[in-house]
Amino acid sequence: MTDGEFRARKIDTGKRKYWENEEIRSKKIYSGIKKYEENEIYRDNMIHAGIQKYQEDENYRDTLIDYGIHKYQEDEDYRKALIQSGIEKYKDDNEYREKLKQASIHKYEADKYANDDAHRIKIKQQTSVRRESLQEENKQISEVIRKFKDEVKKGPECVCACCLRLFFEKQVQICKKDSYDNSIFDSVTTNKYEHKCTDDCKTNCAFEGTCRTSLWICYTCHRKMLKGKIPADSFSNSLLLEDVPVELKRLNSIEQQLIAQNIPFMKIMALPKGGQKGVHGPVVCVPSDLKKVTSILPRSEDESLLLKVKLKRKLNYKGYDKYQFVRPNHLEQALLYLKDQNIWYKDVTINNEWINPIPELDDNQVVNE
Repeated sequence: MTDGEFRARKIDTGKRKYWENEEIRSKKIYSGIKKYEENEIYRDNMIHAGIQKYQEDENYRDTLIDYGIHKYQEDEDYRKALIQSGIEKYKDDNEYREKLKQASIHKYEADKYANDDAHRIKIKQQTSVRRESLQEENKQISEVIRKFKDEVKKGPECVCACCLRLFFEKQVQICKKDSYDNSIFDSVTTNKYEHKCTDDCKTNCAFEGTCRTSLWICYTCHRKMLKGKIPADSFSNSLLLEDVPVELKRLNSIEQQLIAQNIPFMKIMALPKGGQKGVHGPVVCVPSDLKKVTSILPRSEDESLLLKVKLKRKLNYKGYDKYQFVRPNHLEQALLYLKDQNIWYKDVTINNEWINPIPELDDNQVVNE
C-alpha cells in the first residue's frame, strides 16, 4: 500500500467515525471551538480558508447565505447583534462607510435604470461619450504619463501608530483615542512618528501637508483594538526596532568595514523582474583583525582630523576598491560604544599611548618664519 492510499484510507475512516459516532463528533466540535478561541494563528487560518472557500465554492456560498438569512429572520438576539455591529462598523470604518454609500447609490441607479426608459437611454449616451473621451485621452502619451505620475506621486508614507509599518494613505485611518480602551491604547500605540510643530520649527515646516502631521492606524490594528485585543503585529509584543545609536549611524562605509569583526562577501545579481537585487551563491564571512585599526591607525588630539584610506582587494594590486576619508575620532567613539554594549567587542583594546599632539608655535616663531 502506497503512502497516498494509506492517507486516503485514514481520512475516509476518520470521516466515517465522525458521522457515525456521536461522542467522537461532540469531542471534535468542542476541541475545534476551544482551539479557535485560544489559538490566534489557527483562528486566522480558519478565517482565511473560509473566505477563500466562500469566493471559490458557489454551492458553499449559497448555503451560507441561505443559513444567514434564515438565522437573521428567526434568531432575535443574532439580528440585534448584527444590526448593532453594522452601526458601529459604519461609524468607525471610513472604507466600509464609503463602500456602503456607493452600494446604495448603485442599487438606486440600477432600479431606476431597469424601470425608467428615458433614464436608461440617457445613461447609455453618457457611458458612450465617456468611453470615447477616455479612448482619446489614452491615445495622447502626455496624458498617460500625467496619470502615471499622479498615481505614484505618493508612496507608503503613513506610519501605523501600533505596528509601526509604512502604508499608503488609503490603507490607514486617523487614530482616535476615544474609539479604543484607554489601557490598551496607551500600551500599544506611540506618537513617535507624529510631528507637532513647536517654536523650533521654521516658518515653512518641512512636514507641513504630509502624513507626519497626523496619527494614523492601519485597519488590521484598528479592528483588533476595537475588540479590546492587542494586535499581533504591535511593537509592544517585543517587535520594536531601536534607533541606531549616533556613534554607529554617522560612520561611512569604509569606517564600518574597519571596525567590523567579519566582512561578508557575496555575489549580488539583478533579478529577472522588478529590478531588485538578489544574492546568488554562498556568502563568505572573512574575519577582520581589529588590532590593525586600534593600534596602527594614527590619532590626534584634534577631533577634526581626517585620513585618506584606500581599501584594496589585494595588497599587490595597484588599484583600489574604495577610497574615502576616515575620522579616527569617530572610529574610537564607535569602538568604545561597542565595547560597552556588545559582548563580542569586550576584548578589543584601544592603544591610547599613540596620540600625536599638534605642536603649537609661539608668535615670535611665526614672525621669524
